[in-house]
Order: sequence, then structure tokens, then C-alpha cells
Amino acid sequence: MTEQGTKFFSYGVPVVTGWVSQDFGIKSANANILEIFDEKGNRITSRQDDLTKELNVNFYLRSGFNAPVAGDVINYYNGVTAPSASGTYTTQKYEVLSVDLAGSSKDYFKYSLNAKASEFLTLV
Repeated sequence: MTEQGTKFFSYGVPVVTGWVSQDFGIKSANANILEIFDEKGNRITSRQDDLTKELNVNFYLRSGFNAPVAGDVINYYNGVTAPSASGTYTTQKYEVLSVDLAGSSKDYFKYSLNAKASEFLTLV
């Protein structure tokens, strides 16, 4: 049986890749928005700072691996599969904010993860 799903997330030291995501989404928005209005109430200028990305992932675990928890740092690889030792890639680190667990009859436990990356926050 061939395993399906995207496999371009990892976390931990050493890196753990024992999870398969079913779907994911990334939302980008500025955390700080300043707007200035004139005396007539018309917006005359705005400034946006601190680009923040929110990552939402639904995933299943392979046996023998642990799910990330709030406070962990995960890596998102900008590509379809996790990088090989000889490949080049870009990665974005995200801080895990929450992990939810749901189960149903005749199915594996499904995890939902919410994470965040901010423009001026360096995650290690």
C-alpha cells in the first residue's frame, strides 16, 4: 500500500518526520496596522508592519511517533517533499500554538495543529 499525503513538515531535534499531513493552509497578514484619517473621515494613509503567517495543518501520525505540543517549533519546507541531503530548499519555522486531537469510528486519530511565524521573531 502506498502512503498518500504531503510530507513537508518536520519538528524536533533530531528531526522527526513521522507524520503525514492531510491538508494545510497558510494565511499571511500584518499584525500591526496603523491608519490615519482626515477631518472628513477619509483614510489618507496607512502603515502595515510585522508580517505574520499562520499555519493550520491536519495530520495523522505513523506508529511510534509523538505529536508536537504547544511551544514546539516546526519547520515548513517550501516544496512538495521534505528535502534530501543533496537538495536545496527554503524553510520557515513556526511556533506551535495549539494541537487538537479528534477521533472517529473506523479512522485514525486526526490531529489539527495551529502555528504562527512573525516577521521579527527568530525561532530556534
